Amino acid sequence: IDSIIMGYSRSYIGSILEPQSQTLTVVGGVDGAELAVIQIDVRNGAIVKVRNLSASWFNQERCVLSNMLLQCFDNKGFYVTDLSLDPLSVHHTSLQSVVQIPNLNIGGVMIVYTLTNTYVYHINLPEPPVLLLKLEKVEAASSHVTTNGQSLFAVATSTNNIVVYDAANGEQLFTGSIPEKDPAPIKLFSFIGTSIEFEFAVVLEDCRFIYLVGSSNQL
Repeated sequence: IDSIIMGYSRSYIGSILEPQSQTLTVVGGVDGAELAVIQIDVRNGAIVKVRNLSASWFNQERCVLSNMLLQCFDNKGFYVTDLSLDPLSVHHTSLQSVVQIPNLNIGGVMIVYTLTNTYVYHINLPEPPVLLLKLEKVEAASSHVTTNGQSLFAVATSTNNIVVYDAANGEQLFTGSIPEKDPAPIKLFSFIGTSIEFEFAVVLEDCRFIYLVGSSNQL
């Protein structure tokens, strides 16, 4: 399979296994030129379909694969492609000074970091992305899907607050402050669970690990 992928794609982004169809969807392309989506039958390694799209915006270092959504950015804004749609099409949204798109790995929502702000968009292609929230610049973001299927995401702010939102409508569900005096900047942030309470794991730049449990707006 590796040799098949390299034959069609120089820059590999990621892959998604579709259990119902026993198909592996592999995403890659040629930086600054083309997007390639290759469907492979995992039972025998045969190529089922190859789809190509001219994509001057495609760049391995500026793209993330979140479920079936490919999310990329350049100096003109960001680009979203739903890989489940055929033929492939891309939607471009103009936005200045994009620096990162974190991979939330949940459907229907994406976060875009710019130099000054954080933007949260609701995604339902082929309709255009809809702005859900405009936030101050955040340090990190993470997501979690509850046992009943509710998609949530959390952000860690530069003022050491953690805020949880409902990904469906942008409703703020929880906010609390990291209970550390003058903590180092956040290196890694993970929203690891929900039950009655919210659970987070935080790794700081000074290598300290903090496990947080939050309820009633207290961490």
